[in-house]
Amino acid sequence: MHRITRSLVLSGSDFGESDRIITLFSRSLGKVTVIAKGAKRSQKRFVNTLESPGLIRAVIRRGRGSLPLLEAADLLDPFPGIRQSWRSFALASLWLEVTERLLKPGLKEPELFDLLALVLSGLNRGLAPERLHLFFLLRTLIVAGFGPELWGCRRCQKRVEGKQAYFSPEDGGLICLRCYQGGAHSLPWPLLKYLRDLARASLWPIEALNIDFRLLRHGERLLETMLFRILGERPVAFKVYKDLCEEEYITSDGEPGLRRNNV
Repeated sequence: MHRITRSLVLSGSDFGESDRIITLFSRSLGKVTVIAKGAKRSQKRFVNTLESPGLIRAVIRRGRGSLPLLEAADLLDPFPGIRQSWRSFALASLWLEVTERLLKPGLKEPELFDLLALVLSGLNRGLAPERLHLFFLLRTLIVAGFGPELWGCRRCQKRVEGKQAYFSPEDGGLICLRCYQGGAHSLPWPLLKYLRDLARASLWPIEALNIDFRLLRHGERLLETMLFRILGERPVAFKVYKDLCEEEYITSDGEPGLRRNNV
């Protein structure tokens, strides 16, 4: 039985002399790992269609082995704008790796598929990478069921308003001034307001939401810490992206920090 499905190419690796193992994220099937027979040698069936990031129409059928066979693939969107910048390509690779680690094989995740396709499209169109990354981090946590609490204190459940608030990745969200006992990170009010707006916004208005660049980076650090705790480790692509941004995390007494090179 053949299945035809729109899929994002998450990753791929060589297998034997002529085949490739490809991990796809299908909107209708979820995460599927397939084998593309002869993909390394074929000049017709799979030319430029199995590279990530890419959106394809995949024809999949159950084979005799443990992996389904990728019978054919039509390239729908190669995201050429992403490939024009190493930084954009590294960021897209980070999103793909995070998504692949979050997904369970065969479990349908249409909201996560739509989110990943949306941010890749935005990056391809030239939207600001920093804004897209924060949007991806927050919405991925929400869609995956780990959304941070951005309105009430995680300890006393009272609504948090005003200029002073804290964020604890370990607790999963806000800590109010009264409950703060150390260990949480300061969360400036403009950043909290921005995150609240971002949690409710679609992608395209994010360019109109005003936020200081330094606050964007601070928000990234907080949400990355939370997401990577859920994943159990930092993705391989994380350091590559940060190095290309000429920024990287450093740790001092358990506090995430940001070091800027060439400043």
